[in-house]
Amino acid sequence: MLGVPTVGTQVGHVSEWAPDAALAGPTGDASTLAANLVRLIDDDSLRLTLAAEAQRRALADDADCTVRLFEAQYRAMIAAHGGGG
Repeated sequence: MLGVPTVGTQVGHVSEWAPDAALAGPTGDASTLAANLVRLIDDDSLRLTLAAEAQRRALADDADCTVRLFEAQYRAMIAAHGGGG
């Protein structure tokens, strides 16, 4: 949770967090990846903003949060299939 700005492809958290907490480009698009890296190098304000927001989200989306989300999803699936308990 160091608050490091992230550049990556449009998958997982990078995709979910872009553009407020990460920069994302299409998978396999090296030119966009390079351009996003250059943007971070050249723009101190963007780099600091992305880093701060990424850190905030990472702290909020910790393992306990993930467990709660999985448990809620499992309960919903069980209820949808007539399970109880």
